[in-house]
Amino acid sequence: MRGGRHQGQRHLRRGPRRHEGARRFLRGAVQPPRDEIPQHGLGRQDPHGARLPQVHPRGVHVSEASGVPHGCRRDGGIGEGPGGRCTRPALVTVVGDTPASSPWKAHLALWGVGLIYAYNYLVAKGLMPEKIGPSGFIALRVAGATPLFWLLYAFRWERVARADLARLWLCGLTGVTINQLLFFNGLAATSPVHASIIMTINPVLVLLISAALLGTAITLRKVTGIALGAAGAITLLLNSGGGGLESHASWQGDLMVLLNAASYGVYLVAVKPLMAKYRPLTVISWVFLFGGLMALPVGASQAAAIEWSTFSTQDWLSVGFVVLFTTFLVYLLNIYALGKVQPTVVSIYIYLQPLLVGGMVWLAATLGGADYTADMGWLQACCAVVIAAGVWLVSVPPGGWKRLGR
Repeated sequence: MRGGRHQGQRHLRRGPRRHEGARRFLRGAVQPPRDEIPQHGLGRQDPHGARLPQVHPRGVHVSEASGVPHGCRRDGGIGEGPGGRCTRPALVTVVGDTPASSPWKAHLALWGVGLIYAYNYLVAKGLMPEKIGPSGFIALRVAGATPLFWLLYAFRWERVARADLARLWLCGLTGVTINQLLFFNGLAATSPVHASIIMTINPVLVLLISAALLGTAITLRKVTGIALGAAGAITLLLNSGGGGLESHASWQGDLMVLLNAASYGVYLVAVKPLMAKYRPLTVISWVFLFGGLMALPVGASQAAAIEWSTFSTQDWLSVGFVVLFTTFLVYLLNIYALGKVQPTVVSIYIYLQPLLVGGMVWLAATLGGADYTADMGWLQACCAVVIAAGVWLVSVPPGGWKRLGR
């Protein structure tokens, strides 16, 4: 009788926590039920020999823009801040090795990601819209990459809770469908140089979305960063086409690229609890499945209108590059890098995009390819510097580089 009475009291105490978790769903701070959290130590193998997600043994640095409350411990449990127990539980897992191991391989992977993304601006722009319509290109992209993700996922199968399907659908809508359709339609209407500069504002947009949805505190430092990022983006938008008749930029294309960055910011906020609960490959496979199912009907008509008989060998290679490298390989390299270094270090590589794209634009023009150098000038350089300064203030802690490795 005594054991039964105490057991009943424990059940009564657990009741409110279940309802509390349901209320936190939309805020993106839900911690999985304890029976769904992998209870294992570092380096433990699952029954199939696959390496399980690891809970980092020390505090993992997560930028305040990510939505994790400041002062909470990132050790897989409910953190305690200066005022006692944290109001939102935060579970941060690291896949693969700890960030201290083989960092040079991670940086090599991130350099590869940067080069692939930079070259993609020129490759995709060269095919659109004469050869392939931008929406049709997205249909080809998701139709080619989604089966590849699910082929890998089949070998590392992980069951997804039915309650998480709605969030996965939202991530597919914002991270694949809206994001990629806006980006490719925007790139088709503007210059690769302008598109690469505008994309660097993404961390600023993530902070604004985190503040709106998660209540993330915005300090004076971050307000300054937001103001700088907005000033650079607005100046670039208002001066689109300033390169004369040879300019490839337009304010409509720049605006679509900016909205694409905002959509991706919503995705980054929404996907955070899923990445803490499942393997990254599991999340990406489901996100591409839902996103692809919504993107295919939009681009089906343009994909059907492609005249494949007019494609040269270079055109076929360009399509293969966008599908295999930009869509599939880049995601795998990012997953690998996130398992080796801190997320803040990964985000720093966003500064390389305008520089790499500018270098490739100059090289293409020198070698007799497409010439987009009319959109490279002091105005674009100043806008890139102003946006980069804003992103720095938003995403990098006050301690600067010294705190990135902590």
